[in-house]
Amino acid sequence: MLVKLGYPLHYYKTENSSMEIEFIIEKDGGVIPVEVKAGNSDTPSLNNFLSRFKSKYGLKVIDGNLGVSENKLILPHFMAMFL
Repeated sequence: MLVKLGYPLHYYKTENSSMEIEFIIEKDGGVIPVEVKAGNSDTPSLNNFLSRFKSKYGLKVIDGNLGVSENKLILPHFMAMFL
């Protein structure tokens, strides 16, 4: 879906596999990490990425409801097409 929206796909994983982000997209001159979850569980990798790389915000795509938590926009799976 992200490819169809024109985003090249990027992935981030540390060498020791302690942190991974499913998708990294470039938008408006910045980098936006996208974490995809089956439920609405915690996202330590996304939190770490946001802190480490000073990203303004990140996206958490879940099987749940729309919301905001700190600097994360939480989107239901079906809304990913609106990125």
